Amino acid sequence: MGLPGITNVISRDAMGDSPLQPPIRMSRQPRFSPLSTSRLIGPLGATLGAALVATSTAHAQDVIVSIDWHGPSISLPDAGGGVPITEGDLLMPSNATGTPVLGAPFPMTIATPHGFGGLGLMAGCIGHLPGTLCPVEVDALSYGKDKLYLPTGFGPGDVWFSTDSFAAGGIVGPAPPHMGTEFPVGDTPADLWSNLIGMPPAPLPPFAAPPNHVGMVDGDGMPSGSGFAYPGLGLVEPNPPVLGMIHPGDTVDAACVQPGMVAPTVGAFFSLDAFWPDPLTGLPNAGSAMAHGFSSSDVLVSTGGAPVVFAPAFLLGLDIAAALPDDLDALILRENGTGVFEPSMVPYDWAGGATDMLLFSVRRGSPVIGMPDSALGMPIEEGDILTTPIPTFLGGVSPFPAIFIAAENLGLGTTRSGTSLVLPFGEDLNALSAPMTPLFDCDLNGIEDAIDIAMGLVPDVNMNGIPDPCEVGPFPDCNMNGIDDAIDISSGTSADINMNGIPDECEAVLFDCNMNGIEDATDISSGTSMDINLNGIPDECEAVLFDCNMNGVEDATDISSGTSMDINLNGIPDECEGILFDCNMNGIEDAVDIASGTSLDLNLNGIPDECEGPLLITSSGCFCATGAPCGNIDPLAGCANSTGTGALCTASGSSSWALDDLVLTTTNVDPVNFGLYFMGDLTIPPVLLADGQRCLSGSLFRFAVQTSDAAGTAVMGPGIIAWTIANLPPAGHIAIGSSWSFQYWYRDPGGPCGSTANLSNSVTVTFTP
Repeated sequence: MGLPGITNVISRDAMGDSPLQPPIRMSRQPRFSPLSTSRLIGPLGATLGAALVATSTAHAQDVIVSIDWHGPSISLPDAGGGVPITEGDLLMPSNATGTPVLGAPFPMTIATPHGFGGLGLMAGCIGHLPGTLCPVEVDALSYGKDKLYLPTGFGPGDVWFSTDSFAAGGIVGPAPPHMGTEFPVGDTPADLWSNLIGMPPAPLPPFAAPPNHVGMVDGDGMPSGSGFAYPGLGLVEPNPPVLGMIHPGDTVDAACVQPGMVAPTVGAFFSLDAFWPDPLTGLPNAGSAMAHGFSSSDVLVSTGGAPVVFAPAFLLGLDIAAALPDDLDALILRENGTGVFEPSMVPYDWAGGATDMLLFSVRRGSPVIGMPDSALGMPIEEGDILTTPIPTFLGGVSPFPAIFIAAENLGLGTTRSGTSLVLPFGEDLNALSAPMTPLFDCDLNGIEDAIDIAMGLVPDVNMNGIPDPCEVGPFPDCNMNGIDDAIDISSGTSADINMNGIPDECEAVLFDCNMNGIEDATDISSGTSMDINLNGIPDECEAVLFDCNMNGVEDATDISSGTSMDINLNGIPDECEGILFDCNMNGIEDAVDIASGTSLDLNLNGIPDECEGPLLITSSGCFCATGAPCGNIDPLAGCANSTGTGALCTASGSSSWALDDLVLTTTNVDPVNFGLYFMGDLTIPPVLLADGQRCLSGSLFRFAVQTSDAAGTAVMGPGIIAWTIANLPPAGHIAIGSSWSFQYWYRDPGGPCGSTANLSNSVTVTFTP
């Protein structure tokens, strides 16, 4: 549907026929000229399109991905030139067409290297081992030619995405394969998914369309434990959720799907990774953005040299919710041809080519998660597809990004709807892409083969992701037993040790370095041969590769057997490194202090709390974004009062029980009027009370009545803990380790709803020693 003041015009670029660059207009200035610094795109914008096209390869690269730094493909020699793969490289399937195939060749090929002459990131990470930090991780990717979404809505297969290993598809549709079938067998994070059915025009609130997605591209192209197979990339699967630094399989971290695209050998639009730890796993992020001098929410561009900012974080509504930066980790971009970022004001104003269509998601742990979006006023989730903020003069309700497609419509679980399987977090969306045309359409009906199969429009009896009418013969059957070779392999009737999709009995022994007549992979899997460095070659065929303590034993064996310790989990015996982190100088690694309970780490940042000083562990809630008693919303505080905005409660000092220096301050209440703080040990969804909302429940206790000052401020503390012990029954005494939530109730005779009282938002405090 159309939007007020916006003409729904489809330009030549909207139809996907124009090249990336327009006639070059060197005099054109960026719309936001103050941003034209040495870090922003500046004069480079005018020639960006020409640079990206001029450095193209000669053959199509249909699917380009980057992978996470924990996966086993990191450091393996790529199939193209034998260069070790890093998490900053852009990879393509290792076949002549660059297209995913069943039984995909392993490993993948580097299409664009991470260093200079590629994306322009720092050199020096080539060959580093999986699970060891090296700050080049690419978090999001686009070549600026994604499909232009129009206000006619979304067709099946229009929205492609990937997830991390913890996303289980909390709410998926009925047609497999989907995350509900693949998560239990560890086959989700290396796959690409897409919407199975059409959806109405954005912005789409939760459940505006039936929750749905379907598997489009697999990690390895082999049948999973669910029995389903579909064309793959050449990555390692399965990869179930684990908390260690080294993962058993790969994760797609960024992706661009454009069938027939001649992708550049250098340059792309991309983002880099945050430095703060993942709040679910406690593991550090790669910190590649900070290492290169950018925010992890900036969209960058490179044409072979050092990257520069294309779209800065604050124009996306990011990096404004807290001191820490947000982490943009998925990207769809239709650049309008100017080479300069021209942000959208409202969805679909890009239809005429005047603005850029830039869609994205944010990583779990980003401060903007939970903030009200500017389109719907709803809390932002990890799985939402977002777009640039809607200004207030066009109806925007916050300064934060606008929800374009809520996660629930794609079958992803959220805290918002209580459907996530990783509560208190939502399911994370890892990569985005919007193909211009179907990737697989063997019957040329304009519909992705996977969607044809899932909707029951064509049969796929052998469950290999290819419509049966498009295959030669009924099915491959090299051993002539009347059973599809893929089913023979997936059921265990036939072995396929080299994972090429052909039963081994149809081939000779291919890899037998020790010449014992047994495949090397069988030697390793059966325990006949060791493979300590996990490179698929029996160790007796190699010299000892890693032996830093020179005891004649592989370092990995020293660690796995307990002969050597590896406290920092970097694969190097600790005796070769010395103590690395010991902030309290007790001769013990900080990580061991924390793991053993010798030191506390309540804020989960990997640093013993005694090295940091008093902590303030709080969270805020009960913001009046929706459900106000008489329309008196204020998404950044309690419900609006007679001053026109809501009362805001904040905490300062620390949450230390011993120091008892917590101070609660509530501003913007009715001046010189009565009020009181009250606390509860539980929180609930907002319930109406007077002109505001109450979110506290459980054991409720009130503090002494007080009067706000002339500026409309009410302060309580320090000494809050001592007051509860002196004045409240034992159930109301604040103890170490307890969590209490606080709100301020106050008189407001001139309030908008006529009840003469109102409440602030809530603040929850976890009290530490």
